[in-house]
Amino acid sequence: MAQKSYSVPANLFAEQAVLGTMMVDPDACAMGLASLREETFSGLDMRNILIFRAIASIAGRREPVDVQAVVNELLNAHCLEEAGGNSYLLDLIETVVSPDNVDHYIKIVSDQAVLRDFLAKMDEAKDEYKKEGEFKDIGEYLSRYSQQFMEIASKRSVGEFRTAEVVAKTVQKILEAQSKRSQNGITGIDTGYTYLNQYTHGWQKGNLIIIAARPSVGKTAFAINLAVNAAKRSNKSVAFFSAEMSAEEIMKRIVSMEAHVSGDDLINPIYLDARKKAQINEAINDISTLQIYFDDTPNIPLGELLAKARKLKAAHDDLGLIVIDYLNLLSTEHLENRALEVQYISQSLKELARSLKIPVIALCQLNRAADNNPNGVPNLSNIRESGSIEADADLVLLMYRQDYYNNKKGKQDASSFASKLQESVDQGKQETSDKASMSVTEVNIAKNRNGRMGTCYFLFSKAYSRFDTPDKEMMRSIAEVNKQPIPELDE
Repeated sequence: MAQKSYSVPANLFAEQAVLGTMMVDPDACAMGLASLREETFSGLDMRNILIFRAIASIAGRREPVDVQAVVNELLNAHCLEEAGGNSYLLDLIETVVSPDNVDHYIKIVSDQAVLRDFLAKMDEAKDEYKKEGEFKDIGEYLSRYSQQFMEIASKRSVGEFRTAEVVAKTVQKILEAQSKRSQNGITGIDTGYTYLNQYTHGWQKGNLIIIAARPSVGKTAFAINLAVNAAKRSNKSVAFFSAEMSAEEIMKRIVSMEAHVSGDDLINPIYLDARKKAQINEAINDISTLQIYFDDTPNIPLGELLAKARKLKAAHDDLGLIVIDYLNLLSTEHLENRALEVQYISQSLKELARSLKIPVIALCQLNRAADNNPNGVPNLSNIRESGSIEADADLVLLMYRQDYYNNKKGKQDASSFASKLQESVDQGKQETSDKASMSVTEVNIAKNRNGRMGTCYFLFSKAYSRFDTPDKEMMRSIAEVNKQPIPELDE
């Protein structure tokens, strides 16, 4: 019987995908350098080893890695042509995969290296047997090679286990990359609000963010503002799932917000003057350039939402944020107990955020018990239907508007910071475009798994569905007069 021949285990496409992505994304570069070595590459294409060596050399000097830097490094090493020249480097760029998925290709390259080592050790064991003919101590021979096989197999990250060294070096590289490109301390998707960024540093990859409020407080309007800010400031694609409002209704709010034209005017545009029409047309032109994708399927089943989110991510690698309005309207078919159903939904949304490495913002209602709290200020126990929402969330933001409770229950505590800020707005001390409909809104960061907690203040223009940051000097003066702390200010 003819002996079966084995080719050298390798996946050249995975090697190329990793190298190409490392040259265009700092986080991917950090992961690759922490997980791979020159010998991890198969050697079937020596160009890949030379290019990895160049990347490692550049990063070792703490210089940014990009295609031109790699070209310069190869030129200095007198091996640019041996590494395939400019044409091969451009070919690698065409194989770039999503930076969020590069770890999958790194694992493929690593697994092939482990398999090569394993087969080489098998050949060594067979060669020793052929050379010796027979062994005086077969047990010693078997034990020695069994141990060596186990050591090789242990290099493979079975079950996705990674050593402390690998994880620590990955974090080190990521922190170095983030420190170079971070602006104003923002390492995630820009929220669009200075005070909120100081607590979150932007919406972080893999995080589930819950924004909870009683009905009519403004959580949908706030979510729309956050989605537009992410698309504009971070230049990312955004998915907006609305189970309650149509895409057209949401778009009218965005137009109102961007054009500074009231929602009432948009309902009956026949009376709009030329100036407002010009503002609307300009806003629509600007909005049309944003990569925001709407799905307004009523009461969308959870499975359909998850499938659509993954499909959109596959089509748009730059998908940077998913917004869901709202969690309590999602449903599943196989769980009759609502508490278990909500638990399954929140866990699924958390898994979606982690697997796609995208922040997911889900709106949530607070239960009626919040109305009985002192001044109606909500707390985590007021999250409706299930405590699992709080447990699964990385961030929980609770919204509160005192004027909402003033209207429901009469005048509340007039000594609070928000009351003083509202008073300054009403008296015209705070510059606003529409003081009559301006309402001070508190956003309490009640849970922050990776940071500190506190309260941010916003001015909510109900006419424009717009949230803005209060004037810094007004915030400071109120704090000084009332001897009350406010969030740290950017100096």
